[in-house]
Amino acid sequence: MKKLYMIDMLSQFRIRYAVEADSIDDAVHMVYNGDHELKEFSQTHLGILDFSSREITQEEYLKLFDEDNEYLSNWTTEQKLKQINKGKPKSEEHKNKIKESKRRNK
Repeated sequence: MKKLYMIDMLSQFRIRYAVEADSIDDAVHMVYNGDHELKEFSQTHLGILDFSSREITQEEYLKLFDEDNEYLSNWTTEQKLKQINKGKPKSEEHKNKIKESKRRNK
């Protein structure tokens, strides 16, 4: 019988902007503050970190679903359960990449 798991991940990107400004401080402020619509110069995926991997019950899943997705509070239990990903890893090679990633991030 299959079990239910909650996997918490962090996906990181390096985003680069080319900014014309009076000073480096002004340029950094424009990027950090978000009060300008900036065009991305480029974006590079830096990797994925596995923060937490644990077995959960259906009750825990539904509680977490409601906590993380308040805007979907009117969904039925059936609709919420349909959001569970099902399947198998694509290949043994894919599984090995995941194991190696976990070893590096410890």
